[in-house]
Amino acid sequence: MLFQAGQSDAGLELGARHAEVVFTSLPTLEIAHDFTSRIRARAAALGRPAGLPLIFNSFHATFGATEAEVRATVRERREAIDYEQGRGLVANMLGGGVDLGEAALDAPLPESVLPDVSSINRRRGRALVFSDHIRRGLTLRELIVAAQDTGHWAVAGTPEQLADAVEERFRAGVLDVLSLNGLADDTQHEFIVEGLLPILRSRGIVKPDYLGPTLRENLGLPSPRGVHSAA
Repeated sequence: MLFQAGQSDAGLELGARHAEVVFTSLPTLEIAHDFTSRIRARAAALGRPAGLPLIFNSFHATFGATEAEVRATVRERREAIDYEQGRGLVANMLGGGVDLGEAALDAPLPESVLPDVSSINRRRGRALVFSDHIRRGLTLRELIVAAQDTGHWAVAGTPEQLADAVEERFRAGVLDVLSLNGLADDTQHEFIVEGLLPILRSRGIVKPDYLGPTLRENLGLPSPRGVHSAA
């Protein structure tokens, strides 16, 4: 199986031409629609089968049994953030080379700090996401909070609400493969295994059992002999 990650122009071309699964950081549905339509249009132009490459997202979920519990967990996590250290994290999201040491925490950053994303090859997707955050006027404090999930898709809610978020992308055709953070944490593990996954199975989004002995079969991909990639 061929996996690819990277959202630079070269990365998009590589994924469209060769990848069966593309791992991306798509924090909003709008961004997910844009990326998926672009890479699949290019793949189709190269003569590849419809539906390829599959879109693989990392889902940064904050669980709670109730909405009140979710709000409390989100508040506790934000209170635990080291905002001074977070300045460097935001700079890293912008591609590095930006000094935010003197920037006010509760004021928007000037657009003069925006990087030339065309010159960024490593983690370009993050740079695009955080550049957009700055253009929309997010404060440095808000950017630091967002950077805790490093530009990935992040949702807080009850298992039912999180299932709604997953289903929205799945039905929109912009989500095929999902990785779930927190399985190693006992509390998160219970919410995922006993809460989220049964809901997704009941909605027909996650299969009730393995489809075959290989990852390829479980992703519904054709055998290697059936995979076509234009030269």
